[in-house]
Amino acid sequence: MTNSVQAEYIAVAKAIEKHYHIPVSVIKQRMTSPIPIATTGSGFTIYLVAPETKDHELLLGARRAYPGFGIMQTLPVEDFVQLGRTNRKIIRNTMGANGLIAPFFFHEEVYGKYGKEFRRAVQSEFREELHTSLKQWMERMGIKSLKDYKQKINALRWVNETEKKVVGPREQKYLQKELARVASEIGAKDPELLIFFDRAARYLADPLQRILREVHHKKLPIFFVDPDLVRNAEIEITFGATQKTDYAKLRRIFEKEFPELVKSLPGKRVMLVDDQVYAGNSKNGMMRLLGHYSPKVLDSTHLSLVSQAPEPSWRKQGLYAIESKMQSFKVRRKKVSPKVRRQISGLKSNLNRVAGRVIANARRLR
Repeated sequence: MTNSVQAEYIAVAKAIEKHYHIPVSVIKQRMTSPIPIATTGSGFTIYLVAPETKDHELLLGARRAYPGFGIMQTLPVEDFVQLGRTNRKIIRNTMGANGLIAPFFFHEEVYGKYGKEFRRAVQSEFREELHTSLKQWMERMGIKSLKDYKQKINALRWVNETEKKVVGPREQKYLQKELARVASEIGAKDPELLIFFDRAARYLADPLQRILREVHHKKLPIFFVDPDLVRNAEIEITFGATQKTDYAKLRRIFEKEFPELVKSLPGKRVMLVDDQVYAGNSKNGMMRLLGHYSPKVLDSTHLSLVSQAPEPSWRKQGLYAIESKMQSFKVRRKKVSPKVRRQISGLKSNLNRVAGRVIANARRLR
């Protein structure tokens, strides 16, 4: 998809060059850049390289000719340098998302030669101003050191990775640490059964079971419960709605759908497992519902808080072969495309690979 959009933008850029006889540059937004730019939804922007005029005839004419394409205008390099010599604040003033520094310094030029010439001229003529402005911009973004900068870049790359890959390299590294931690927590608290929130957390069950079995020598019964009903119930409580949540009704549904789980709860040590916690409504609602069945100990654990890590790739990409059932704690299977089936297979394979690394590391430390 990106390649076809890029080809369209380059074709338009060439047409503008031919019609107006001016240099043109096409910039592709880098999602991992610490300084964003104002661009179209496609992530591409065409820059016309020409002196500004009061009526902006060139820019407006190009936009009318090619509606729907992001088209901006930039000064020729010599004009920009000359302007900067009379106004040394130009670097600071053009550092933001709508300025000229960010596109040509922090994003990718996929067509044209303007960017390379522009960078060389600005670095040569305004080195001190560029360094100072970059430092100030980074500090405003909370980046005060090289370490902060690298962390910001890695975080952006991780977010970008979760949109394109299913449990890619960065996510695998994080999951290896977190699965080991969650398994150790379960091992230490010694529950007698585990309840996983269905859909997103379902994929954690197999790798965690494997780690628990091979590292902590535990084989625990597992149940999957859809949190949607209790999530909505707990929101009503949290925001103080006048209508009380009908927990008696929720219990009737729960008991009908999970008779074996209901029989197992009294007097047992129970642990609830989730993938990522947002406001905690699902966890709080389910803990309250389970509390009606007199477990000996009721605890919970999770892979991450929403503030600690990007959304899991499988959640972000909606890779579920199951879906919520109305007024139910059970989910139902749904038909998915061959592509989604392959992605889910790859997801399980990658999680199994991560579990294997956790087990290998644990054995090495013995």
